[in-house]
Amino acid sequence: MHAIAGAAARIEQTMRALLLLARETQAGDDEAVDVREAIDEALAPFRDQLDAKNIRIERIIPDNSVLRVYRPALHLALTNLIKNAANYTDSGSIKFSYDDGTLSVGDTGRGIAAAELPHIFKRHYRGQADHQAGSGLGLAIVKRIAERFGWEVSAHSSPSSGSTFALHFPARNRQS
Repeated sequence: MHAIAGAAARIEQTMRALLLLARETQAGDDEAVDVREAIDEALAPFRDQLDAKNIRIERIIPDNSVLRVYRPALHLALTNLIKNAANYTDSGSIKFSYDDGTLSVGDTGRGIAAAELPHIFKRHYRGQADHQAGSGLGLAIVKRIAERFGWEVSAHSSPSSGSTFALHFPARNRQS
């Protein structure tokens, strides 16, 4: 029952964030969000998929890492980055790190060709060798969230060695 309530709360958060992006209305209040807790909440729906692929989760998150952000937006951005990593990593690991206002999600997956990197944040863009089911909206949503809240998103990747996506938060979103 607790798992169902948690899933319902996550769906509600996602819907609020998507409605916010669609309407361009005022966001809810920023709040102190523990980075480790945010990662764990976003990871929860992917546990079975990650376990089935024997994908290890690594965290390099200093104690007391807190961001002052609109929680549903951070949750939706992390969920899309984790989904991407889970879908394109057949084995290996997904690594989360946080340092000086930058939250990174890296994987040991298939990677992205240099020629495709400039296009990955476009709506409905699918890589040339992409055989995964999906709409091609996940990274576009992450980009839109970052723009909406004054964050930045970047990607570094190479085929066969994996990808790292980073959310860069301005000083106003960091809390010591």
